[in-house]
Amino acid sequence: MGKRPREGAIEYRAGVHVRGTVLWCDARHAREVCFLSGVRLGAAAARRHRQVVTTAATARLLGRADTDVLPAPFGRPFHLGRLRLELFPSGAAPGAASLLCEEGGRRVVYAGALAARKLRTAEAMDVRRADIVVLHAEHEPGHTAGALEPLIDWIAAEETPVVLGALGGELEELAAELGARGLALRGHPALVAAVRAYRKLGADLRPIAARGGKGAILWPISVALPDGLATVGRRARVGSAAVPHDVSFAWSVLADSAALRAYLAATGAREVYLVGPAAESTALDLRASGLDARALGPPRQLSLFA
Repeated sequence: MGKRPREGAIEYRAGVHVRGTVLWCDARHAREVCFLSGVRLGAAAARRHRQVVTTAATARLLGRADTDVLPAPFGRPFHLGRLRLELFPSGAAPGAASLLCEEGGRRVVYAGALAARKLRTAEAMDVRRADIVVLHAEHEPGHTAGALEPLIDWIAAEETPVVLGALGGELEELAAELGARGLALRGHPALVAAVRAYRKLGADLRPIAARGGKGAILWPISVALPDGLATVGRRARVGSAAVPHDVSFAWSVLADSAALRAYLAATGAREVYLVGPAAESTALDLRASGLDARALGPPRQLSLFA
């Protein structure tokens, strides 16, 4: 389990909290002030936080483009009490951001979910030097974010392919990649709306049709397939969720373990903390290579500004 974190100024309680301040990061319960890194991690309580710190693009995608949002442009530091904050691109979706938090000379990066590569639909991921980094670990160690070509070949070979993936970056990026190759696409209404919202933000993708007509069907992995879809064509799965499927592909928009290692090397961080579904296994893997890495979660606490 790693070394015991000392009592200090950061804790984890369904979100990362700077103790002694009102600032939370991607909290799953309503908070006074919360930084939202993007659609994928920030949606759980986005409408309930009293004040939101995020980018204007993320605020629009989450339905929080209101007077209680503090929209922060990339690369423009600002202060929240004694904290100096700066948002910079994480690359996982339009407007998706990481947060640099400085106090007393110590630099902490809450990275959120990081892109595996430069996406068609998002800004290029950026990096900041830091003493401490908090990372979202989506994939188990050993998972490699694969190439898109095997999935494209499978879609082209099927009469009615149904592709299951996650909203909030993955399906939208897949729609952009497939559309750029001239493939006909259909989608769940939530994806159709998301693509429309992405396009309004200037993302590079074509509109897709609602279910009906011809073409591959892109479907949210969190939504049950209607009986009609379950009986036409084969189903692919993209990502790691355990749902019924016929064939799976490693392609993902989120960083694998190799990409996380490269990111950490660029930050120069001395301490690493992991959140997300693969936090424990990724922390163990990073410790084996000599990094001071720990998984966060109740009742663990992380001291940053002690």
